[in-house]
Amino acid sequence: MKDILFPLRRLHGEVHEYFSVAWPYVKYKLRNPNAVFLVFTPEHGNLGDHAIAYAEAKILNNAGIEYMEITGAQLGYLYRKGWLHVMNGATILVNGGGNMGTLWFIAEEITRDIIRKSPKSNVLVLPNTIFYEDSEWGRKEFDNSKICYNRQKIVLICPRDALL
Repeated sequence: MKDILFPLRRLHGEVHEYFSVAWPYVKYKLRNPNAVFLVFTPEHGNLGDHAIAYAEAKILNNAGIEYMEITGAQLGYLYRKGWLHVMNGATILVNGGGNMGTLWFIAEEITRDIIRKSPKSNVLVLPNTIFYEDSEWGRKEFDNSKICYNRQKIVLICPRDALL
């Protein structure tokens, strides 16, 4: 027997999920015309990444800049659901570290998607190590990143290491 109510239950689940997960970010942005999101803050065990995020938060707090944090895990969830557009129009600060390029490629893909889904945003990538592997795939992905980043009105990338 065909479950004719399945589409309705699925829609209900999606709406409920959106309002429990994405709505706090939308609400923050609506209440703050100068909304700032600090994204990709760590929840993993690398203490160096936690130190970087701590320093970023300290700088923002000392400068009196109100911001909303979206951890890497939360950001991954928004990415999988196709909800990264919730930040569009806000200033987006991408946490520093070593996540640009092909080494941690899912982070690169999410950063590109943030840029694609937030055309009205200014995006600042805080000091990051940038590494694209020396292979056909690495060169192709480097070109893909350049195309994506160059389409955004304002993207500022702060490299952490000397570019060779």
